Amino acid sequence: MKLIVGAYASAPSNNTWNKEEESNYYDALKSNDAIDGLEIPFTSKLHSFDEQWYLSMLSARWTYVLTCIPGTMMALNQDASFGIASNQAAGREKAMQFYKGAAEAIATINKQLKKQAVTHVLIHTAPSNPQYRCDKALEKSLLELCSYDWHGAKLLIEHCDAWQPENPFEKGFMDLESELAIVSKVNQESKCGIAFSLNWGQSAIEFQSKLGAIEHIKACNAKQLLNGFIFSGASASSDIYGKWRDSHMPPSLEPLEDPTLEDSELDTQAIKDSINELNSSSLDFIGCKISLLPTSRATEEKIKCIHDTVAVIKNVLENRI
Repeated sequence: MKLIVGAYASAPSNNTWNKEEESNYYDALKSNDAIDGLEIPFTSKLHSFDEQWYLSMLSARWTYVLTCIPGTMMALNQDASFGIASNQAAGREKAMQFYKGAAEAIATINKQLKKQAVTHVLIHTAPSNPQYRCDKALEKSLLELCSYDWHGAKLLIEHCDAWQPENPFEKGFMDLESELAIVSKVNQESKCGIAFSLNWGQSAIEFQSKLGAIEHIKACNAKQLLNGFIFSGASASSDIYGKWRDSHMPPSLEPLEDPTLEDSELDTQAIKDSINELNSSSLDFIGCKISLLPTSRATEEKIKCIHDTVAVIKNVLENRI
């Protein structure tokens, strides 16, 4: 099982682009032997400012998980019918073309590192508006995606907070029960082996409770379909990170050195509870994706926050019940 960091969420380039500072940031992560790889964001390209630099920065020691959520959200801002679960032909086709681009990006990364560096690709059950979404469209799309050349990467649906009429949502994609049922059917028909990844913060947002992740882990474990798990925090009351917002809030760790994190629902006990519920034998990766706010926070603070979070996850894994 690999320990993965969604480092892009804390990258200095979220505030301002400086190649030297960005290089120092990633070099600091490379120096941490506990980190086995990165979650790489795909928007239709691999880096917002300098893709060739980004490719040259990647370490051959690391493995990579390509996440398509940034590009998916950008596309939804332009077209609310975009997504692999879309019942609108044009919206679904745009999504399929987007994922063809993701497969090409995987080939590019593998070529750069001269190995099968990308082990998983995270896909998402957009669109957000349920009026544009249907089970049959998702089933059709997944069967088609299974025919693509993913250059060795495994397809994982990253479950995001589901659309709910009574609560505001962040992503608002398909509910986990429906996703699990459709994936089970597709796997039976195609032998594709699609599985799932969960994000602690997304589950907490959906349930508006720190118990959300436990419920989602149990549901995935029951189908034996959970392959990845990422820790991002969320808050019920934070003025900085928002109320149940997908802001990748860091955990509240002891001793609490940053008072802005005291409202994080993700703490050491929540990390322990989640890891104890996980089936390690079925997990390919675990990790974190966190972002200190505001984005102007010092790079050194962001690096320390990642190192501290990784250390807690690693310690809990080594001492789990």
